[in-house]
Amino acid sequence: MNCDHWCNSGKLFLIILLGTLLGAPSLVSAQSSTIQDVEFVDSLTYRAWKIKNTEPDSARQLSHASIDLSEEIEYDRGRADALHILGLLEWTEGDMAQALTYYLDALQVRESINDSLGLGRSFNNIGNVYFQLEEFDTAQAYYQRGLVIRQQLGDVAGLIYSYSNLGDVALQKEELYTAESYYVRARQLAMQDSIFSALAHTSGRLANLELHRGQKTDAQIAWQQAVAYAERSDNRRFLATAIQEAVRMAMLNEQLEIDRHTAEVQRSLDLANEVGAVDLQAQAAVLLAQLSAAAGDVSKAYFYQTQYRQLTESHIQDQENKAVTAIRDQYAAERLSQDRLATERRTTAELSRKNTRLIIGLLGTVVFFLSVGILLYRRAYRQQTNLAKTLAQQNQELDARYGDLQEFAKIASHDLKEPVRNIGAFANLIERRYAVQLDDDGMDYLEYILKSARQMNNLLDDLLTFSNIPRYEQDALEPTAIHEIVGEVVADKKKEYGAFRFVGTALPMVQAYPELIRILLDQLIDNSLKFNTAELCHLEIGYSRVNNEHLFWLSDNGVGIAEPYLEQIFDIFRRLGQRDNEGTGMGLAICKRIIETHRGRIWVESEPGRGSRFFFTIPSHQDDDRSLTSVKRVEGNKTITTLAS
Repeated sequence: MNCDHWCNSGKLFLIILLGTLLGAPSLVSAQSSTIQDVEFVDSLTYRAWKIKNTEPDSARQLSHASIDLSEEIEYDRGRADALHILGLLEWTEGDMAQALTYYLDALQVRESINDSLGLGRSFNNIGNVYFQLEEFDTAQAYYQRGLVIRQQLGDVAGLIYSYSNLGDVALQKEELYTAESYYVRARQLAMQDSIFSALAHTSGRLANLELHRGQKTDAQIAWQQAVAYAERSDNRRFLATAIQEAVRMAMLNEQLEIDRHTAEVQRSLDLANEVGAVDLQAQAAVLLAQLSAAAGDVSKAYFYQTQYRQLTESHIQDQENKAVTAIRDQYAAERLSQDRLATERRTTAELSRKNTRLIIGLLGTVVFFLSVGILLYRRAYRQQTNLAKTLAQQNQELDARYGDLQEFAKIASHDLKEPVRNIGAFANLIERRYAVQLDDDGMDYLEYILKSARQMNNLLDDLLTFSNIPRYEQDALEPTAIHEIVGEVVADKKKEYGAFRFVGTALPMVQAYPELIRILLDQLIDNSLKFNTAELCHLEIGYSRVNNEHLFWLSDNGVGIAEPYLEQIFDIFRRLGQRDNEGTGMGLAICKRIIETHRGRIWVESEPGRGSRFFFTIPSHQDDDRSLTSVKRVEGNKTITTLAS
């Protein structure tokens, strides 16, 4: 018994074990009857078909296992069915070249065994590939061949998709009545047998037709029907698609319900994550960005737009890599196939005749794959261009909406300040004129009004600062002397808070936005002094160069922060306990936005009663002045200058 026999037996045992764990019929040993082997292959293939939409990776493993066992027992139909499923999986992930390879292999096997039902499926799916490549005439020819076979067999489920696909071709050719005729026939068949996945599919096609006609309301109704049908099927990818399209139609028809539609799009994102559909994840992200912008949540809109860009770039790069790899692998496989064919012909034909055919075949293969390569490259380039145009358009729309929101925040804060100033002015007037007529409670009430007016004014100032920070991204970075800004801020805080001890180290010149860096340091130092109950406040600033970043930190001997709040303190309007009642709750949120605008990071390390240390980074640039500069040290009422070495 040689090594190959043992390897094959081991492989068969692993396949049997896999099938047993998945609920497939168990086999006693590799010596089971052919009928049992065939049934086992069919059970693996059936399982792969059932989970192809929900568990694509497991379906792919089962299909490969089915192919291995089918080849071992020479079961051609099982191999063809498994190849067909692999083609569907590649199709779902957008790898058209690899999908076409699997479909053509399955077609060749089915033609050799005269599998009529399988041939109908192969013709239809090959048509799908050519449709995606925008070769509509070729796609229509394959669809028609599949339709004829399915009509002869009475294959209702197959006829639904044949009619639907022919409708898609007619729609691309602007033959709208023909397209509607095909779609209606497909829907009628789906309704007769209550095939919910097919009903969802045809409802989506009719929605596209209505939108093509300019009937936006009818298109929205059709997509809502598609969602309802998809809920009753197991196709999570199509359900995510239908939900997104229904929300887009609501936007077009100005029927947006922000809370409900946000929840629906979030659900579509969860579904897309489950099936690993990066394209649907990207579309969900841009919809969430648009909904957040409509709700006035600029921060979320920016977050989702950034996520959309990352997903789109990742998807484009993945598609390019897959296209190049598929062309290379397909070309190599066809070359190998031609070599094998040439070897067989050498045993049955004359040498000169065989060489002629081989040369012609190789030339044809080269021309074919060059054509396919050019076609796929053109398709990938067109797809990338379209995605880039869509991204640019959506970015432009978001920028416009974001600009409107910033302008709104500016106007709102300015207009709101007027009544706040009036409240403060008249409260001061009452205090001056009628103080002697007011009792202690009245004076307390008046002081509360003045305090609230001051706090409201500070809140509006911080809100305006927070909303204006992204505007700086339109400007160029400037050489910024951190030591000078630190010295100015410390001097100001000394006047405001009185004596405190400040120790500094040598600080660099960085490329930054000076106005924002001043706001950042002002907020951080003010935060350290405000939340400090020590007899003498102690602050220390430090610096180091880490890889391609400038790392700064500011430590204090204040009250400290409990671990559960270390992340929350950077959220907008977040206050921790009674000590922060006089603040606006925006100081550290402003710091975080400033650092993010510089493409840096900010975080804090702290323990209650042991002070805090805030860290922030700023990316380094070639133009940075890397020589360290002197800083000032403030201790009590004295100012001490420390020189760098």
